[in-house]
Amino acid sequence: MISCSDIVSDYQEEEQILDYQEYIYQGWNAFETVNLNELEQDSTNAYYYELALDMFEVSVQAIDYEFSDQNLIGPHYQSYNGIGWTQLYYSSEFLDPSVHYKRDSLRQESKVYFDKSLISISNIDNLQTQNENFIITSKDRCDTYSGLSYLYYYNGLNDSSLISSEKMRSSSA
Repeated sequence: MISCSDIVSDYQEEEQILDYQEYIYQGWNAFETVNLNELEQDSTNAYYYELALDMFEVSVQAIDYEFSDQNLIGPHYQSYNGIGWTQLYYSSEFLDPSVHYKRDSLRQESKVYFDKSLISISNIDNLQTQNENFIITSKDRCDTYSGLSYLYYYNGLNDSSLISSEKMRSSSA
């Protein structure tokens, strides 16, 4: 006679970190669910943005795990770009003036991740000989600089000192 416990005891659940690229792919998938499918804004958007952030954050851990054994610098910039872009877009969910602090906080956090991305790219550029198969493309750099440009654009729109100085210039003309 065989019982369920006999069968179950032969199989044990194991946790394993997947390849970092899988987490990055899943992060962009969640991001695109909201942004490319042109869903109307609703409560599920927050779920997908949070899922994207979680996947990109796990990809940072997976990169650390995968590359630390080889004593190589991993492509953290890919994860950081994903986090930065997700935070920028997620911030647009908080357009109500009563929650502007959430929007502003997410935008400022995105700058931190875009800056981390630039540092990661720079570190890899400085050690390019460590892995000739690992090349940072101009698209990778463009993703980071585009994110920073987008961030600075929105920060400029919200900076009342810029608006008041522009009013002063136009009234003196």
